[in-house]
Amino acid sequence: MVRRVFGFTTLLLSTLAITAQGQEEAVIAVQARLEKSNSLHFNLGAATSLSQNNYQGGTFVGLGYQKRVNRVFSVGGLLSYTSYRSDYNDFMTGQYTDSKFGIDLPNNTYYTSSQAQYLLVNLSGGDIRQLSLGVLAKINFVPIKSNTVASGYVIAAPSLVMSTLEEVESNINFFDHPTEVDYLQVNNQSYTLSESQTTTTGGINIGVGVEFFPVNLFSFYIQTGIGYTFPVPFVDTSLYERHILEVDYYNPFDKVPPLPKNFPLSEDKGFTTLNFQLGLTYNF
Repeated sequence: MVRRVFGFTTLLLSTLAITAQGQEEAVIAVQARLEKSNSLHFNLGAATSLSQNNYQGGTFVGLGYQKRVNRVFSVGGLLSYTSYRSDYNDFMTGQYTDSKFGIDLPNNTYYTSSQAQYLLVNLSGGDIRQLSLGVLAKINFVPIKSNTVASGYVIAAPSLVMSTLEEVESNINFFDHPTEVDYLQVNNQSYTLSESQTTTTGGINIGVGVEFFPVNLFSFYIQTGIGYTFPVPFVDTSLYERHILEVDYYNPFDKVPPLPKNFPLSEDKGFTTLNFQLGLTYNF
């Protein structure tokens, strides 16, 4: 009898010890996940301008830090670099109907008020590069737990932006007509329409994404968002669709072309973009 009681007691204590050990390990695992409330993230992506047809796709690279305040809310900071390549294909290949002769001319054609002289304006340069330093706030739709596999989120990141517009150059063909219907090219000359310039301003990026947690130490995410930079100089030929120049006559050999003031820049419009990002996060 004593042996049976002793054996039963030994078995019970062993079972309780194993159960306690398992529970302790589970608590440690949960605490490990909760303790990894800091993270560093690195992301790459593509960006494209919205409503600015003089720019095509660009590249995005970023590095940031996040601190998880609780299971759904995180704050942090980020540093990012984005570039946008200029694209003047529509400007230099599109056409409009000339009011004087009723014929189609390239969009990059401008003429004097008397329509006696024409300019064919070819553009190059004008890329945009932006360096941003900001803060971020993130809300996860699914609370982060030890067994979380994936969680959607929304993020907002206001930032300080240094936006650089690269030099804008132009090669202009000048045409004059000796008769009513005959136009002759009298000069071809290159000009710098805008020097490279850097503007410091503000911006914000708002995005949504999904974060995946395959292991405790690393996670990765997919994100898309809309960015807005407060007014900065950039090329916008759509502001200069009035092709009539404010002069009756120009000297095709002048050092300054008779183009509209500030052509081809916009200086009082915001720059809106759409971006797609892939990121890797290290949790510690």
